[in-house]
Amino acid sequence: MSDYPLEAIADVDLQNLGKRLWKWQLCSDCDGMPDCKSLTCPWSRRDRIQPVLRRYERLCSYYMPDVVKRPALRRHQDLLNIMRLIQDRPNETKEQLMAQHFVSPSRPIPTSDQERAFNLAVSVLLSLNCGVPNDCADNLEESADSFPWASGLSVTQFVDAAVERGTNGIPSQYLQSFISSELSARQLSSKAGIRFEATDDIRSHLRLDLSSRVVYIFDCTAALEETLSATRQSSQRSILPRALLLEILHTIYKVLFPPGRESKRFAKYLTKRCGFEKNFLRYRIRWYGRDDDPDVDFSYFGERLKELNHELNDPSPRNWFERLFEGGTRSAERKMLMATTIGVIIAVTIGLFGLVIAGFQAWVGYQQWKHPIKDS
Repeated sequence: MSDYPLEAIADVDLQNLGKRLWKWQLCSDCDGMPDCKSLTCPWSRRDRIQPVLRRYERLCSYYMPDVVKRPALRRHQDLLNIMRLIQDRPNETKEQLMAQHFVSPSRPIPTSDQERAFNLAVSVLLSLNCGVPNDCADNLEESADSFPWASGLSVTQFVDAAVERGTNGIPSQYLQSFISSELSARQLSSKAGIRFEATDDIRSHLRLDLSSRVVYIFDCTAALEETLSATRQSSQRSILPRALLLEILHTIYKVLFPPGRESKRFAKYLTKRCGFEKNFLRYRIRWYGRDDDPDVDFSYFGERLKELNHELNDPSPRNWFERLFEGGTRSAERKMLMATTIGVIIAVTIGLFGLVIAGFQAWVGYQQWKHPIKDS
């Protein structure tokens, strides 16, 4: 057996992933096929959900069991079975689920490998980095900080802890009272010098790293839309709250990239230059909305929006020279101090040059006086 039992992935494995994540019902013609021509078949949207498939392939390729002869995951169906168990019993603790799944006392699987299998399953299921240090599920992009599934928590409690919901949200109708109407990705880039990087961890969405002046955006909007669509006609509650998924999409479609040509041009730039998914800005809120969906109150990401708004109105120092004038001052005051200092430096420099020139002229005059040129 290979040291990496999940490294090989067939099209049927990816189709089964769609069935498990979003309850896909495929047509009879595309079983195990790389694509489907039927527009009514969800597998025809393979290109749209390609980021999810690539992430799944990447995470699975890192899985290496502690004992090769007794791995917790022998094939992809084993991983999907764990995901189904988590979905079906969201209120049972991780330890209870592990005890139910790994029931063979004659061939016990190391506890660390059981943990690794569940971390991998919940990472795929929730678009979260749920690994532990040096774990396979910790091999995500730099923006994703590991948030392990702690002992004694159900997956529902884990989600609540991983993506905390604030007590004071910002109702959509009052958003402009808290957030500048100019707040957008384009304005943050041009006025505040902010760069944008894509992330596939929803915990990192809208996280601002001031040291590198980078804002992370969850660009796999297709995964959120598929999840919302899967629960659109069902009263069953998804593990990831619909309010959370809708808020992520609203922060992208309504705030950072409001409808318009400027947003489309900037999104195209991010796609070409920054590695964003090409369809991340496809606007389809009505397609997956539900009549009883909660109003978006930005209770999950409101504080991060406020932080971005503050950075737009009062940018932090970008380099060592600007930091010399920080001292708690606002951006406008800092710029005024910088301009004054630069003016003083220029004036002193000009004065020094004038002094040098005057000294040189005096020296030349002295030499002419001391060594006069005699007429022959």
